Amino acid sequence: MIVFKEVCGYFFSIILSIKKKAGFLCLFIPLTMIAPSTVEAGLSFGSIPSSGEVQISDETAPDGTPGIRAVFWMEAEADVVYQTLRDSQHFPEFMPDTRKVFVLESGPDYQIACFSGVVGFINSDLTLKRVYDDTTRRISWSLISGLPREMTGFWLVEKDPHRSGSFVMYTSYVAKDFWFPDGIVRGLLRNNINKTAASLRKRVESGGNWKSEEYLRRER
Repeated sequence: MIVFKEVCGYFFSIILSIKKKAGFLCLFIPLTMIAPSTVEAGLSFGSIPSSGEVQISDETAPDGTPGIRAVFWMEAEADVVYQTLRDSQHFPEFMPDTRKVFVLESGPDYQIACFSGVVGFINSDLTLKRVYDDTTRRISWSLISGLPREMTGFWLVEKDPHRSGSFVMYTSYVAKDFWFPDGIVRGLLRNNINKTAASLRKRVESGGNWKSEEYLRRER
């Protein structure tokens, strides 16, 4: 679930660019926490995306937090896709830029875990709380620690009523309280979503056997 380029890459690229140009030894950009975004369940997937296509649209939470929504189709049963997304401990095997997952706390319907990854040469650690709704096949998540300070989103998997397969929806919102155009915030969220969808599809459609080249290189 955690796509480190998608979540952090754009922020880091901006920070490094400013540091290089201004010669600063460090740069601190405060991100003040706001109330978590609320997204209603039972969302419609709209038009049916063709196999392999990822439909991305801009979203705004009720509190004004900018975000994106991505929808794509997979030739796999909805329960299989959901369980793959639920099993975060295997994310390093196929999720882009995710190297390690440390489960800190868990229960029947939730998990708190640290997702460790890398963006270029920069290490990144995000601690997330993930809440599972097995009935609707929805995984809601919120950031506990990491950069940015306030981030929410969810995965939602539904059966395709017209053919054998399922729809997958990914939605993410990133809060800001400094001057940062919504377009840039959405740009960082859009970054690498196609790669994420492709990796998830390969993993699920291979019966859980496919592993990324990135993971295989690390294991050699």
